[in-house]
Amino acid sequence: MKSKPFLVVLHGLGASSEWMGIYKKSFSNNYNVIIPDMPYSPDSGPHCGKSITGYVDYVYELLKDTIGGEESILIGESLGGAVAMVLCQKMSFKKLVLIAPSLGIEKGFMSTYLRMLLVPVDILAEPVAEKIAKSDPELGALSKKIMISTPKYKMLNPLVAMKRFSAFDLEPGCLPELLVIGGKYDKVVPEDKLSLFAGKHGANLYINNESGHHVAVNRWPDVEARIKEFIPCL
Repeated sequence: MKSKPFLVVLHGLGASSEWMGIYKKSFSNNYNVIIPDMPYSPDSGPHCGKSITGYVDYVYELLKDTIGGEESILIGESLGGAVAMVLCQKMSFKKLVLIAPSLGIEKGFMSTYLRMLLVPVDILAEPVAEKIAKSDPELGALSKKIMISTPKYKMLNPLVAMKRFSAFDLEPGCLPELLVIGGKYDKVVPEDKLSLFAGKHGANLYINNESGHHVAVNRWPDVEARIKEFIPCL
């Protein structure tokens, strides 16, 4: 019997492998789903640096002896999307899916950094959890739990990493076949920037007209359907 290929999912800031469990429910029948806790997860070790390449090295060390071959799929959400782009420069993947991927921070870095530094975590977590809870109350509660348990440096250091990163520095042709998914009302990754990035890399682009940054939560059936259309049907 042929072994199942791997599907690797990288979560974003304020999340963890527990948060991404829906991917296992949707894709485990056909794929060996791997969802590592990233350095900025509260459930990973104490080290969390300030560079995307550092996060890539962390994932590479976890995966290098496990996955291989030409059938592996990589999915990255938000900050995990930035990590996924750079990881593709070190490891081979058949296809790449980016969901509301971080493209870098061009504006508002200092105000965001200071707010995250000075405002208590429970206050930061509340509005995010409330938005998510409108679509999924359980995920909303989990979001709040994850954010409250995340040390401040695991929020601040990734912001510095995103400030130092620009997805537009990546050369055309350096990524595998690509699907980019976004939300029309995403203020973190605006539609025009996402469209520009997708066009540069010849990507398949899907913008959900009823969602923002948390498109994978708010419109999961649509996102799931788009991914299943894009990746190999086994």
